[in-house]
Amino acid sequence: MVGGLVRAGPETDNTKNDDRHRGPETYWRFLEEAWRGIAPLLADGAHLVVRIGGRRVERDDCERQLLKSMRDGFDTNVKLLDRKTSTIRKRQAVAFHPEPLDNAVEHDFHLRVA
Repeated sequence: MVGGLVRAGPETDNTKNDDRHRGPETYWRFLEEAWRGIAPLLADGAHLVVRIGGRRVERDDCERQLLKSMRDGFDTNVKLLDRKTSTIRKRQAVAFHPEPLDNAVEHDFHLRVA
């Protein structure tokens, strides 16, 4: 988090406590754990909209992994209602990551948790 505590990482030569996601497996596992944590807070039939974006984010793979993480995390059926993909153009993230995100897209998924 910007302005938060300094995390261990490459800058400190202590990667054991680095909580950043270095690959897709750890990212999807993190999301599954997040869904498990919020599951008790959702009403039956809750609708969620999830946005995932980046340069190397293939929509079909992202959809498949998102649905799996949600089904496993919520331990129930999740239905995809709609999906949209758009190009990331002007973005606020440039203040934090000044390198341009060429060919960056964001995928929006509208889902219902059974």
